[in-house]
Amino acid sequence: MTTEARHPTDLSVWHSEPPFPDELLTGTHDRSHVWGEFTEAMLDPSVLLREIVVYPGARTSIHCHMHQSELNIVAEGAVEILLGTHPAKLRTRLVMAGHAYRVPAGTYHAVRFARPAHPATRPWARLFELVTGFAAPDDIERHEPAVPGGPPPDGNPFLGGLVRVRP
Repeated sequence: MTTEARHPTDLSVWHSEPPFPDELLTGTHDRSHVWGEFTEAMLDPSVLLREIVVYPGARTSIHCHMHQSELNIVAEGAVEILLGTHPAKLRTRLVMAGHAYRVPAGTYHAVRFARPAHPATRPWARLFELVTGFAAPDDIERHEPAVPGGPPPDGNPFLGGLVRVRP
């Protein structure tokens, strides 16, 4: 019988338990932003996982990280992303649930809640953000402030989320 070697991050080989301890997915919950809230967990000194909720009517600040890249996966709802190498020349793209987008280091970006006309769409946008690179708290250059929104009217989008909050 031959055994095929697999990479340790290949989740298809893990049938009942994830390949990392549960405590790596406990994090902190931040509700201090006018655009929404997030829970984050440091997976490694250079890898951060965030579960983000963007409130109806809200947009994050237009900002840039020089040493961090992002991979964002929209889990619920829809967002408009604004991306570009100069804050005055941002492209806008609609990203629906089930789709992903990348933000390379040094790219100006923002995320805005977008509710398509479809009635089944959630009244918030929920996404997972994987941040890689040097995670310094001051690695952010804000160009334009965030646009406030209101908390979702029909429920807490964090119930059953991937990242648990530390007790």
